[in-house]
Amino acid sequence: MRLTLLCFIFFTQVAFADGSSHIVINGLSKHFDVNQAAFPNGVNEKNFGLGYEYNFEKSPDQSIEWLVNTGFFKDSLNGTAVYAGGAGLIKVLQLDSVHLKLGIEGSGFYSSEYNQGRPFIALMPIMNVGTDKFSLNITVIPKISQFIDAGVVFAQLKIKL
Repeated sequence: MRLTLLCFIFFTQVAFADGSSHIVINGLSKHFDVNQAAFPNGVNEKNFGLGYEYNFEKSPDQSIEWLVNTGFFKDSLNGTAVYAGGAGLIKVLQLDSVHLKLGIEGSGFYSSEYNQGRPFIALMPIMNVGTDKFSLNITVIPKISQFIDAGVVFAQLKIKL
């Protein structure tokens, strides 16, 4: 899996030379509306893993910044989750070098621990706050009983390469 991620990073660098590449450190989460029966041992909120994000170059007349991403992390039940998807973000605030962007992300997920081990697709709100070099992606994953038995706020550290 790590080899696949490295190959993806290399080939996107070659194919999309005009945008920007980022390493993503998947990190912490906070669960809410938890179905306790689905988590008899509690929920894992240290969801460490790695990912990659590519932001396409945006022309001055475009308001939406498009990106694609992929990665893996230790999920709420301590299984390994993998994801791949994309998002559209709009910058809503710029204070000196610090920005706030809001948008919608669509990703495909797979973990043997969720959805009876079948992949699923989720649409979710995403917020990015920080600078061009370092920022935080914060995503809200709602509770959807057939896929995940708790709502989650998930944070990632994004570092520009």
